[in-house]
Amino acid sequence: MSKAEAWALLRLAAPLTGLALVNMAMSVTDTLMTAAFGVEALATVAVASDFYSILFYLAVGCIGGIGPLYAAAHSTGDADRLARLRAAGLTNTEVLTFATSVHAPLSPEVRRAMTDILEMRWPDVERELSREDLEQYRRLADPASPDFVLNLPDYYGFFTYSVFRGWVPRTAGTK
Repeated sequence: MSKAEAWALLRLAAPLTGLALVNMAMSVTDTLMTAAFGVEALATVAVASDFYSILFYLAVGCIGGIGPLYAAAHSTGDADRLARLRAAGLTNTEVLTFATSVHAPLSPEVRRAMTDILEMRWPDVERELSREDLEQYRRLADPASPDFVLNLPDYYGFFTYSVFRGWVPRTAGTK
Protein backbone atom coordinates (compact mmCIF):
# COMPACT_ATOMS: atom_id res chain seq x y z
CA MET A 1 0.00 0.00 0.00
CA SER A 2 1.41 3.36 -0.97
CA LYS A 3 1.57 6.33 1.35
CA ALA A 4 -1.14 8.10 -0.69
CA GLU A 5 -3.43 5.06 -0.44
CA ALA A 6 -2.83 4.79 3.29
CA TRP A 7 -3.64 8.49 3.74
CA ALA A 8 -6.80 8.16 1.65
CA LEU A 9 -7.89 5.14 3.70
CA LEU A 10 -7.21 7.02 6.93
CA ARG A 11 -9.33 9.97 5.73
CA LEU A 12 -12.20 7.58 5.06
CA ALA A 13 -11.81 5.62 8.29
CA ALA A 14 -11.33 8.55 10.68
CA PRO A 15 -14.97 9.74 10.75
CA LEU A 16 -16.25 6.19 11.29
CA THR A 17 -13.68 5.60 14.00
CA GLY A 18 -14.69 8.87 15.64
CA LEU A 19 -18.34 7.85 15.50
CA ALA A 20 -17.55 4.52 17.17
CA LEU A 21 -15.48 6.23 19.88
CA VAL A 22 -18.28 8.72 20.62
CA ASN A 23 -20.78 5.86 20.92
CA MET A 24 -18.44 3.98 23.25
CA ALA A 25 -17.93 7.13 25.33
CA MET A 26 -21.71 7.46 25.68
CA SER A 27 -21.89 3.87 26.92
CA VAL A 28 -19.13 4.50 29.46
CA THR A 29 -20.83 7.71 30.61
CA ASP A 30 -24.15 5.93 30.98
CA THR A 31 -22.49 3.14 32.96
CA LEU A 32 -20.78 5.56 35.33
CA MET A 33 -23.92 7.63 35.86
CA THR A 34 -26.18 4.62 36.30
CA ALA A 35 -23.86 2.74 38.66
CA ALA A 36 -24.88 5.08 41.48
CA PHE A 37 -28.45 3.74 41.22
CA GLY A 38 -27.44 0.15 41.85
CA VAL A 39 -26.99 -3.14 40.10
CA GLU A 40 -30.52 -3.37 38.71
CA ALA A 41 -30.36 0.04 37.06
CA LEU A 42 -26.91 -0.75 35.70
CA ALA A 43 -28.16 -4.02 34.22
CA THR A 44 -31.09 -2.26 32.56
CA VAL A 45 -28.83 0.32 30.94
CA ALA A 46 -26.36 -2.35 29.85
CA VAL A 47 -29.07 -4.30 28.04
CA ALA A 48 -30.51 -1.20 26.38
CA SER A 49 -27.05 -0.01 25.37
CA ASP A 50 -26.16 -3.33 23.76
CA PHE A 51 -29.33 -3.44 21.71
CA TYR A 52 -29.02 0.19 20.73
CA SER A 53 -25.49 -0.47 19.48
CA ILE A 54 -26.60 -3.45 17.41
CA LEU A 55 -29.43 -1.52 15.77
CA PHE A 56 -27.37 1.64 15.30
CA TYR A 57 -24.45 -0.07 13.58
CA LEU A 58 -26.78 -2.16 11.45
CA ALA A 59 -28.53 0.99 10.25
CA VAL A 60 -25.28 2.86 9.67
CA GLY A 61 -23.92 -0.10 7.73
CA CYS A 62 -27.01 -0.32 5.54
CA ILE A 63 -27.13 3.39 4.81
CA GLY A 64 -23.36 3.68 4.48
CA GLY A 65 -23.31 0.77 2.05
CA ILE A 66 -25.18 2.75 -0.58
CA GLY A 67 -22.32 5.25 -1.10
CA PRO A 68 -19.73 2.73 -2.29
CA LEU A 69 -22.27 1.16 -4.64
CA TYR A 70 -22.84 4.54 -6.28
CA ALA A 71 -19.11 5.23 -6.40
CA ALA A 72 -18.30 1.85 -7.95
CA ALA A 73 -21.04 2.14 -10.54
CA HIS A 74 -20.03 5.70 -11.38
CA SER A 75 -16.29 5.00 -11.62
CA THR A 76 -16.83 2.05 -13.96
CA GLY A 77 -19.47 3.84 -15.99
CA ASP A 78 -21.98 1.08 -15.28
CA ALA A 79 -25.13 2.86 -16.44
CA ASP A 80 -27.41 -0.09 -15.70
CA ARG A 81 -26.26 -0.36 -12.11
CA LEU A 82 -26.54 3.40 -11.63
CA ALA A 83 -30.05 3.31 -13.04
CA ARG A 84 -31.07 0.57 -10.59
CA LEU A 85 -29.66 2.54 -7.67
CA ARG A 86 -31.42 5.71 -8.75
CA ALA A 87 -34.68 3.82 -9.27
CA ALA A 88 -35.11 3.83 -5.50
CA GLY A 89 -35.55 7.59 -5.87
CA LEU A 90 -33.25 8.77 -3.10
CA THR A 91 -29.95 10.56 -3.57
CA ASN A 92 -27.47 11.89 -1.02
CA THR A 93 -28.68 9.57 1.72
CA GLU A 94 -27.38 10.05 5.24
CA VAL A 95 -28.15 9.14 8.81
CA LEU A 96 -28.16 11.68 11.63
CA THR A 97 -28.13 10.42 15.21
CA PHE A 98 -29.06 12.43 18.26
CA ALA A 99 -28.88 11.57 21.95
CA THR A 100 -30.90 13.03 24.77
CA SER A 101 -31.28 12.29 28.45
CA VAL A 102 -34.38 12.05 30.58
CA HIS A 103 -34.93 12.07 34.31
CA ALA A 104 -37.71 11.81 36.83
CA PRO A 105 -40.33 13.09 36.97
CA LEU A 106 -41.17 12.02 33.42
CA SER A 107 -43.87 13.72 31.38
CA PRO A 108 -46.54 11.35 30.02
CA GLU A 109 -45.05 11.69 26.50
CA VAL A 110 -41.50 10.85 27.62
CA ARG A 111 -42.76 8.00 29.82
CA ARG A 112 -44.59 6.49 26.82
CA ALA A 113 -41.51 6.90 24.61
CA MET A 114 -39.23 5.24 27.19
CA THR A 115 -41.75 2.42 27.69
CA ASP A 116 -41.84 1.90 23.92
CA ILE A 117 -38.05 1.81 23.81
CA LEU A 118 -37.97 -0.87 26.51
CA GLU A 119 -40.59 -2.92 24.68
CA MET A 120 -39.01 -2.72 21.22
CA ARG A 121 -35.42 -3.34 22.30
CA TRP A 122 -35.94 -6.93 23.35
CA PRO A 123 -39.12 -8.39 21.87
CA ASP A 124 -38.15 -12.08 22.30
CA VAL A 125 -36.65 -11.80 25.76
CA GLU A 126 -38.29 -15.03 26.96
CA ARG A 127 -36.13 -17.18 24.68
CA GLU A 128 -32.86 -15.56 25.70
CA LEU A 129 -32.93 -15.39 29.49
CA SER A 130 -32.90 -17.89 32.29
CA ARG A 131 -36.08 -18.07 34.34
CA GLU A 132 -34.51 -16.08 37.20
CA ASP A 133 -33.16 -13.37 34.87
CA LEU A 134 -36.49 -13.18 33.06
CA GLU A 135 -38.34 -12.61 36.34
CA GLN A 136 -35.86 -9.86 37.22
CA TYR A 137 -36.19 -8.29 33.77
CA ARG A 138 -39.99 -8.30 33.95
CA ARG A 139 -39.93 -6.82 37.44
CA LEU A 140 -37.90 -3.87 36.14
CA ALA A 141 -39.26 -3.50 32.59
CA ASP A 142 -42.98 -4.23 32.98
CA PRO A 143 -45.03 -1.02 33.33
CA ALA A 144 -47.53 -2.91 35.54
CA SER A 145 -44.78 -3.89 38.01
CA PRO A 146 -44.43 -1.84 41.21
CA ASP A 147 -40.65 -1.94 40.59
CA PHE A 148 -40.87 -0.61 37.02
CA VAL A 149 -37.63 1.27 36.44
CA LEU A 150 -39.40 4.37 35.13
CA ASN A 151 -41.21 4.70 38.48
CA LEU A 152 -37.96 5.30 40.38
CA PRO A 153 -37.95 8.81 41.87
CA ASP A 154 -34.29 9.21 40.86
CA TYR A 155 -34.64 7.66 37.41
CA TYR A 156 -32.14 8.88 34.86
CA GLY A 157 -31.89 7.49 31.37
CA PHE A 158 -30.96 8.33 27.86
CA PHE A 159 -32.14 7.44 24.44
CA THR A 160 -30.96 8.05 20.97
CA TYR A 161 -32.82 8.47 17.79
CA SER A 162 -31.70 8.42 14.23
CA VAL A 163 -33.08 10.28 11.28
CA PHE A 164 -32.51 8.73 7.90
CA ARG A 165 -32.83 11.17 5.09
CA GLY A 166 -32.25 11.43 1.40
CA TRP A 167 -33.34 13.64 -1.40
CA VAL A 168 -35.68 12.87 -4.23
CA PRO A 169 -34.65 14.86 -7.27
CA ARG A 170 -37.29 17.15 -8.72
CA THR A 171 -38.77 16.16 -11.99
CA ALA A 172 -39.89 18.52 -14.69
CA GLY A 173 -43.20 20.17 -13.86
CA THR A 174 -42.98 19.73 -10.05
CA LYS A 175 -42.63 22.53 -7.52
